[in-house]
Amino acid sequence: MLDGRLKAEYLYRQEPDPPGEGDAYPDSGWRFRYDTRSLTDTEYDNPSFSYIAIAKVLNRDDSWLHLIDVHAGSAFLRDWATGRLGSTEFTATD
Repeated sequence: MLDGRLKAEYLYRQEPDPPGEGDAYPDSGWRFRYDTRSLTDTEYDNPSFSYIAIAKVLNRDDSWLHLIDVHAGSAFLRDWATGRLGSTEFTATD
Protein backbone atom coordinates (compact mmCIF):
# COMPACT_ATOMS: atom_id res chain seq x y z
CA MET A 1 0.00 0.00 0.00
CA LEU A 2 2.67 2.47 0.94
CA ASP A 3 4.89 1.67 -2.00
CA GLY A 4 3.25 4.54 -3.89
CA ARG A 5 1.36 2.40 -6.41
CA LEU A 6 -2.05 2.59 -4.75
CA LYS A 7 -4.19 5.58 -3.88
CA ALA A 8 -6.46 5.86 -0.87
CA GLU A 9 -9.94 4.64 -1.81
CA TYR A 10 -11.82 5.39 1.40
CA LEU A 11 -10.52 7.66 4.12
CA TYR A 12 -12.12 8.98 7.23
CA ARG A 13 -11.22 10.85 10.36
CA GLN A 14 -12.35 9.80 13.77
CA GLU A 15 -11.48 11.13 17.20
CA PRO A 16 -7.78 10.33 17.76
CA ASP A 17 -6.84 7.47 20.04
CA PRO A 18 -5.20 8.59 23.29
CA PRO A 19 -1.43 8.32 23.20
CA GLY A 20 0.07 5.11 24.47
CA GLU A 21 3.17 4.79 26.56
CA GLY A 22 6.21 5.30 24.35
CA ASP A 23 4.25 6.61 21.35
CA ALA A 24 6.57 8.78 19.28
CA TYR A 25 3.73 10.49 17.39
CA PRO A 26 0.18 11.36 18.43
CA ASP A 27 -2.71 9.77 16.56
CA SER A 28 -4.18 12.10 13.91
CA GLY A 29 -7.50 10.25 13.80
CA TRP A 30 -7.07 9.54 10.09
CA ARG A 31 -7.82 6.02 8.80
CA PHE A 32 -7.27 4.79 5.24
CA ARG A 33 -8.39 1.92 3.05
CA TYR A 34 -6.47 1.60 -0.16
CA ASP A 35 -7.58 0.45 -3.60
CA THR A 36 -9.52 -2.77 -3.02
CA ARG A 37 -10.46 -3.49 -6.61
CA SER A 38 -7.88 -6.26 -7.04
CA LEU A 39 -8.34 -7.95 -3.66
CA THR A 40 -9.75 -11.43 -3.31
CA ASP A 41 -12.83 -11.88 -1.12
CA THR A 42 -10.62 -13.36 1.60
CA GLU A 43 -8.22 -10.40 1.51
CA TYR A 44 -11.14 -7.94 1.55
CA ASP A 45 -12.82 -9.69 4.49
CA ASN A 46 -9.56 -9.92 6.49
CA PRO A 47 -7.82 -6.57 6.20
CA SER A 48 -4.44 -5.95 7.74
CA PHE A 49 -3.80 -2.85 9.83
CA SER A 50 -0.68 -0.80 10.43
CA TYR A 51 -0.03 2.24 12.56
CA ILE A 52 2.29 4.63 10.79
CA ALA A 53 3.21 8.30 10.88
CA ILE A 54 0.86 10.45 8.79
CA ALA A 55 3.88 11.88 6.94
CA LYS A 56 4.62 8.42 5.52
CA VAL A 57 1.12 8.24 4.06
CA LEU A 58 1.44 11.72 2.57
CA ASN A 59 4.83 10.87 1.08
CA ARG A 60 3.15 8.07 -0.91
CA ASP A 61 -0.25 9.62 -1.66
CA ASP A 62 -0.81 13.32 -1.12
CA SER A 63 -4.00 13.48 -3.19
CA TRP A 64 -5.97 14.07 0.02
CA LEU A 65 -3.71 16.75 1.56
CA HIS A 66 -6.37 19.43 1.05
CA LEU A 67 -8.59 17.48 3.49
CA ILE A 68 -6.07 17.10 6.32
CA ASP A 69 -7.75 19.57 8.68
CA VAL A 70 -11.35 18.33 8.35
CA HIS A 71 -13.19 17.47 11.55
CA ALA A 72 -13.59 14.02 13.07
CA GLY A 73 -16.60 12.28 11.55
CA SER A 74 -15.67 13.25 7.98
CA ALA A 75 -15.31 10.55 5.32
CA PHE A 76 -14.31 10.50 1.67
CA LEU A 77 -14.52 7.99 -1.16
CA ARG A 78 -12.48 8.07 -4.38
CA ASP A 79 -14.34 8.09 -7.68
CA TRP A 80 -12.05 5.95 -9.81
CA ALA A 81 -13.44 7.41 -13.05
CA THR A 82 -12.31 10.94 -12.12
CA GLY A 83 -9.67 10.17 -9.50
CA ARG A 84 -11.30 12.69 -7.16
CA LEU A 85 -12.24 12.22 -3.53
CA GLY A 86 -15.81 13.13 -2.63
CA SER A 87 -17.64 13.30 0.68
CA THR A 88 -19.39 10.14 1.70
CA GLU A 89 -21.22 8.80 4.73
CA PHE A 90 -19.04 8.22 7.78
CA THR A 91 -19.46 4.52 8.56
CA ALA A 92 -16.62 3.83 11.00
CA THR A 93 -17.54 2.20 14.28
CA ASP A 94 -15.66 2.20 17.55
